[in-house]
Amino acid sequence: MRFPVAILVSAVAFVVATPALSAADGTEPRPTATLTCLHAAEPGRVRCEIEARPPAGGAILKWADAVLVSAPAFVTLLRARAAPADATTHEDTVWRWAIALAARSRGSGDVVARVRMVSCVHEACVPSEVTVRANLVVGD
Repeated sequence: MRFPVAILVSAVAFVVATPALSAADGTEPRPTATLTCLHAAEPGRVRCEIEARPPAGGAILKWADAVLVSAPAFVTLLRARAAPADATTHEDTVWRWAIALAARSRGSGDVVARVRMVSCVHEACVPSEVTVRANLVVGD
């Protein structure tokens, strides 16, 4: 039996696109990241921590960094990027960075960071990016 070429091309395109659809619907494990900032009683130095984890199921982190994207107007970012070498914890399943911000006055608002990472299972590696947000409170 012979099929027109257009039908065969459509069938091949559908088979190729199907794995991408299953990954986008949340059925596959994804990397995670968190950002936490300590409550500061007074303006001054404020400590925050960023944590990155690979997808569940045996993946390990081969590389990661964090970029601070935004902060409230009353805060100065002392460094915008936490490089891989700056990680305070550098293990296969978790990387952490301690970052400091300078609060010039009292206030509250969101700090936003983008965590970029490369997760690998055996030799198959996948880059990913996770945006994280934490509410920073300085004062009462």
